[in-house]
Amino acid sequence: VGTPYVESLASYVLRLCDISNITVTNLAEVLNRYAKNPIKFNSSTMFNWSGFFPEIEHSLKLLTQFTGQTNLHKGTFYFVSNTLNKRSIISKLSGTNPRQWCPKCYLNWNDDSSYEPLIWSFTVLAVCPIHKVYMESQCISCKSLQPTLRQYSSRRLCLKCKTSLGHD
Repeated sequence: VGTPYVESLASYVLRLCDISNITVTNLAEVLNRYAKNPIKFNSSTMFNWSGFFPEIEHSLKLLTQFTGQTNLHKGTFYFVSNTLNKRSIISKLSGTNPRQWCPKCYLNWNDDSSYEPLIWSFTVLAVCPIHKVYMESQCISCKSLQPTLRQYSSRRLCLKCKTSLGHD
C-alpha cells in the first residue's frame, strides 16, 4: 500500500475468496445480506471496481466493513478516475481484453506474500516496471489467452495446458 505496486482490489478479493474457500459470487451474497442498499455485485462486475463505475464507492464501503481493511480504496483507480484515460484500463475491466502479467514476477512468486499489482490493469502497460520485460497475456506454450476471472491459486498456470506462466 502506498507504492506504485499496490495490490489491485480484484487481486485482494480473489485472494480473500481463495483463503476463505468461497467463490466471488458467495462473497457477493454475503455482502448483500448485510447491505442496506444491495449492490449489483457478482463475479463479472468485481473487476469493474477499479473506479469508473457508480457502484465502486458503495462496494468499497461494504467490503471495508466486512473485512475491517480501511485501505482497500488504494487498490483501485476510484480517487483518480477523473484524471485517467478510461480507455487505458476499461477494456480489461469489462472482460474484452485478457489479463496480463509479468512472467518474471510470476516466476518469483511467493504464495504467502505475492499479489497482482493494480498497474497490471492498464492495457497500455507493455513492460514490467520491476523486471523490464514485456507483459504477457497468453501462454508461452499453447498461446492460449488467459481469462481475467480465474481462481487465485491457479492464476499462474495456463488454463488450457497447465504450463507455468512464469518464466525467464
